Amino acid sequence: MDKNQISNNETLDKVYTAENHNELMDAYKSWAGDYDSDLLGSFGYVAHIASARALDRALETQTNAVILDAGSGTGLVGEELKKLGYTTMDALDYRDAWELLSMYDTDYLKNEGTTCKMCSYRVL
Repeated sequence: MDKNQISNNETLDKVYTAENHNELMDAYKSWAGDYDSDLLGSFGYVAHIASARALDRALETQTNAVILDAGSGTGLVGEELKKLGYTTMDALDYRDAWELLSMYDTDYLKNEGTTCKMCSYRVL
């Protein structure tokens, strides 16, 4: 394997070997259409479910907690938290917000900025 091949998956190689911000953003942009289906289907990703359940246990099911999902990506954790009854969530991700809005259809990602002005987050 050369330095640009660290796995058996070309898409993952582009993400994991990006050498700067632009390369990383380009890699994710080219993956956007298949990202969730790859992650959930092909790769068997379940960390979003485990993370939401762990947070629910830590909060002792205080579903009124105000949550900031930092590094929200496509909103998988937020979707799981919503299933558990959490309703006050904001999302923040590394990518451009308008790009996120055009790529994904998750309710809490549709807010520009945050829904809770001047609020104190219970969980980040």
